Amino acid sequence: MSVIEGKEYLLRDIFSNLFEYRIPIYQRPYSWKEKQVTDLFDDLFDFYKAKNADGAYFLGSLVLVEKSAPYKHFDVTDGQQRLITLTILLASISAYLDDAYQSSCYGLIWNKENSYLDPPAPSPRLYIRDEDKIFFKDNIQKILPGKEKLEAMEKFVADKYTVENESRTNIRENCGILLQKIQENFSDATEVYDFLKCIRDNCYLVVVKTVDEEIAFKVFQILNTRGLNLSPSDIIKADLLKDISTDREDYADKWEELEIKATQQGFNDVFTHLRMVYLKKKAQKSILDEFKKEVFPKINLTPEKFIDEILTPYTKCYVEIKNMSYPKPDNSTNVVDEINFLLMWLNKIDNFDWIAPTLKFFVDRHNDVDYILWFTKKMERLAAFMYITGYNVNKRIDRYAKIISEMENNPSHNLNVPLKEIELTAADKTEFMKALNGEIFPLLARRRNYIILRLDSFVVAGNTPDYNPRTLSIEHVLPQTIEAGSQWEAWWPNAKDRTLWQHRIANLVPLTRRKNSAAQNFDFDKKKTAYFKVGGTITYALTVQVLNETTWTPAVVSARQKYLLDVFKTNWEL
Repeated sequence: MSVIEGKEYLLRDIFSNLFEYRIPIYQRPYSWKEKQVTDLFDDLFDFYKAKNADGAYFLGSLVLVEKSAPYKHFDVTDGQQRLITLTILLASISAYLDDAYQSSCYGLIWNKENSYLDPPAPSPRLYIRDEDKIFFKDNIQKILPGKEKLEAMEKFVADKYTVENESRTNIRENCGILLQKIQENFSDATEVYDFLKCIRDNCYLVVVKTVDEEIAFKVFQILNTRGLNLSPSDIIKADLLKDISTDREDYADKWEELEIKATQQGFNDVFTHLRMVYLKKKAQKSILDEFKKEVFPKINLTPEKFIDEILTPYTKCYVEIKNMSYPKPDNSTNVVDEINFLLMWLNKIDNFDWIAPTLKFFVDRHNDVDYILWFTKKMERLAAFMYITGYNVNKRIDRYAKIISEMENNPSHNLNVPLKEIELTAADKTEFMKALNGEIFPLLARRRNYIILRLDSFVVAGNTPDYNPRTLSIEHVLPQTIEAGSQWEAWWPNAKDRTLWQHRIANLVPLTRRKNSAAQNFDFDKKKTAYFKVGGTITYALTVQVLNETTWTPAVVSARQKYLLDVFKTNWEL
């Protein structure tokens, strides 16, 4: 074979003695779901219905590495999702075929007498990952005569037992989808066989073959970095695991466990934040390029040590930060509850730039609970400051990079000699207070809600309200429009006073209900009872305070503004 070969193969050749496929351990689990499987079947069925004699349908590409041990086979570097789904489709088709046609379908799924085996014996054309291959063989690839195949597959789909992992769940559910599609679209076994012949003899894949894994991975990256087939963490995984000569399977398992804990998107985010921790600058290239050319050279660890010493603790701390689940020590204290409460507020901020420095701190000082609390308080204040005052991404990254650099340059920092860069300057505090004293209502809804609910959390006494309500509206006590002759006009005769106070925080209350245009202009007493009391229940402390007022005049609002600013000043140490 030349260094690299590319060629078109019809489906009948893809599933023939030309190929035996094995899914390497570094590949992620089978992840196709209803949308991808439905799209594939619908496209094939549309092609079958419209096909002319010269028609052909392109099913995608495979990237394969030819192996000679224990006997000739091909490792699937790219295309496992499609191969597994096509095998499930072929097995589902076989379940609806008469005996005369069934063997031709099984011939696509099985090599009837693999001469490489000693003694020669039947073998599947596709071996998926070790942890799933017996499950796949027993429930999908298994040869059964006549209607027994359909009965077995229907029982497999109907059994709602708890499968051991997500890939098995996807296999079972996708099998059910394809069985149903075949039943709905074909009236008898002859039509099903015609469909099989059509896709077998007219659909093709482009196969890229090589004996060089490095080349296969390069092709793999080119084919996938522009699409949705593989995430950056998948490609990094493939690149790392191929360099592990011993215990590769153990490290593949470790990687998968981390991805399951963090979720696929969260796991990709871990790499984004690791990039920031090590490079301390805004991304300038793809995350793959920056990891390969800059991050890994800085880390300078073997793949094994990277997974054990960097990826594992960072992923665990990421899960704690995102799930607000920093663990309680043996001598459980309220300190941990406060840390997780602060993490909840950090997660409400409409950017995630704060996570990188927080991750590094949690990893470095994970067991120092008191210092973790100190840091989380300071980080929540800093992140809130930049959020509320409208810092752009470049300014935020610059600020957080300084904190990361200080942690690197002063590894002995502790609660007695804490970090300095995380503190607000005198100018920051002045800017923060100015923003809080300004007009709050015209801000974007998410930012406005954050300010008001955070303020409520500072003044609440007793049980904490739900700060993640399904419905939230921010309402004016003094209406935006007042009617002539109303109580509001008597209390607020000066239009300048109304303009001054209308949108500031003292005149705003949170409600767990949608706006009621008719009620917004009620006089104060009626508005309190008919609008601010939601189903007779008052949810938020700020709303309770307003309900306890007997009048709502400029003097009352002015005094309330001063009180609320003092609450911010005290709790955020401004």
